[in-house]
Amino acid sequence: MKRTLLSLLGAAGMAGSAHSAVITPQTIDYGEVSGIPTTTVDNLGVQHLLWSKVTEVMYSNSADNFNNLLPFGYVHGTRDFSNLAMTFDNNGNVHVAYNVYSISKEKWETHYTNSTDWNARFLEMGNSTENVDVKALSDGRVVVVGQRPTGSQGMNLVLATSVPSPEGWWYPPANYDTFDYRELNQSADQSNPRMVIDSKDNIHLAYRDWSDGNGKVKYRSSLDDFASEETISSAPQSYGHDMALDSNGNVWVSYKDTRNIIDGSDSSQSADIFLAD
Repeated sequence: MKRTLLSLLGAAGMAGSAHSAVITPQTIDYGEVSGIPTTTVDNLGVQHLLWSKVTEVMYSNSADNFNNLLPFGYVHGTRDFSNLAMTFDNNGNVHVAYNVYSISKEKWETHYTNSTDWNARFLEMGNSTENVDVKALSDGRVVVVGQRPTGSQGMNLVLATSVPSPEGWWYPPANYDTFDYRELNQSADQSNPRMVIDSKDNIHLAYRDWSDGNGKVKYRSSLDDFASEETISSAPQSYGHDMALDSNGNVWVSYKDTRNIIDGSDSSQSADIFLAD
């Protein structure tokens, strides 16, 4: 099997230079890395890193200079991980959602785990390699957004929210084994969700919708219980989106669209990048 190398790039400043970033690669793993790594930094400045191999996901962080490589996600009869998503709760626990292929079921599944035990939980969504996302609420619960197939080729967005633990000192502070599910819109035209949660626990979603026959990036939120839908771009097609919150709680969405495509051009190669709030 072809051996691949996972490296992490860090920037070191140089005083008195207008171009001060010096990129210093650090080798993390020499194994058969098969997927795109994802990384994020927590509020203490610790960098957390995920990457996938054929039959497991690997986790490491900068607290020990990435010396400890933790495997997780292995489930008998599964292989090939995709779309790793990671977040943190207020207690510093790491939460991860991802897609993995079930050989026996011959379909993709969405799984969830966290750093309290790193055990994989099957979620009632998936059967695609489209985006999944995970974020934490202020009370410690987590929300996973993905898609659920309907009909022959359609998909609907699905929110999975962990159920609070019953009251009592003998229960853990959060229950990550049971989830409530909500399927949004149910028109079989949505996929590839991205999610942010603001300081008031409002959920904001950006996703791709092709109900008019052309894929477009659209937006919904829990501010009105996901009732209204806003089209972010009026171009014939928009895609490749991501979203984030700024320090004032404003939602920002980046995306590509085809408004400036010349007739006959390949939209996947020629689209422009935009930023909306």
